[in-house]
Parts: sequence; C-alpha cells; structure tokens
Amino acid sequence: MLRAVLSLLLASANNGAASQQALGAEAACRLIKGDKIPGGTTYVIQGVYFSDWHHGSNIELPNCDDAIFPILADDVSAKVQSYHRAFQVKCGGVLMGDRIVGVFTGHFERKKAMLYSFTKPLPVDFFVVTDVTTKDLDTGSISCPG
Repeated sequence: MLRAVLSLLLASANNGAASQQALGAEAACRLIKGDKIPGGTTYVIQGVYFSDWHHGSNIELPNCDDAIFPILADDVSAKVQSYHRAFQVKCGGVLMGDRIVGVFTGHFERKKAMLYSFTKPLPVDFFVVTDVTTKDLDTGSISCPG
C-alpha cells in the first residue's frame, strides 16, 4: 500500500506548489534529528500516531529513537472525530486515545511550545498532518471490546 501511495504522490504534478518528498523511515528519522527542517516541502511519512488526550500526541517512526510532534489539520482531525463518534454510537463508550498506523502527509512548522517540565517555551518543529492514508479510521471495521 505504501509503495502505491508514494508512486501516486510522486507521479502527480505539483503545479508550482511546494515540493513533495516521500521519506523512508531512516530518512524521516534523520530529518527530525537535524537542527533545522527546511520549510516549503510537503513530506509523506509512514509511522504510528499515538494520542492519549492527556500527555499529548506523537508519530513514532520505525527503528527511530525520536518522534514527531504532530498537529492534525482540520480535515484529518474531522476524520478522527468522526471515528470517535461512530465508536461511541456503536459501542456506547468513549475512546480514550488513538493509535493510527498509516502514511501521513504534511509539512513542518516551527512553533514555541511548553514541553515536559521546561520552564520556558522551546522551539519545536510540529508536523502539520494534512492527510492520512490508513485503515484504522474505517468506521465499518469498528469492533466493540468485551
């Protein structure tokens, strides 16, 4: 699936927009460990999105000891919320977090944020997720626990 998605993305025309770069896990890991992530580029990255609504969220990359701090753009956030609503209707309970395995498309934006126990905001490169390709948000596949 990843190979097909990446081929489609790389074959599509950019029409003068920001460049698009598909990154393997190792290249994505090197990118986020660097001092500065270049702007103006849309990245396509495979990973696992985790959120527990308490400690924040991250995208873990295979075989990487660092993680990406994501921000879900409106369309992607709406997909996640739609899944949560469907789960609540079908199962009668509330999901307390997310685990989404997929291919994430987006760009990096540097913002200041309070992380961990630091007393001052730090500059952080957030990955603004504008699209996700995953089976994990398919509301037809919801199975209730218990």
